[in-house]
Amino acid sequence: QKQSVIVVSDYLSYFALASRGIFNVVSTYMPQISEVQMDLLKKHFKVVILAVSSVADFSACRKFCQKNDMYCDQLQIEGSPSEYISENADNIVQKIDYYESIFNS
Repeated sequence: QKQSVIVVSDYLSYFALASRGIFNVVSTYMPQISEVQMDLLKKHFKVVILAVSSVADFSACRKFCQKNDMYCDQLQIEGSPSEYISENADNIVQKIDYYESIFNS
């Protein structure tokens, strides 16, 4: 069982990850995510936000995560996040495995 939850910013990214067998994913439309939602996630999971550089302000994301005991990882992509996920699923699985290894040590 995964200890992490991956937060993505759109439903297409959620479905792209789920279609690759990655189910510890939440889609929240990042700019509107509330602190209450994040607190709820933190109660049950280690939160990892995959911030897409063209969609999110990575430095703000990283600062928010550092203050809230979360992890933020930046994805440098061209095109849509769901296309990137489809083309780079193995890299994303490696990132998830990396975070899971941190949480299990």
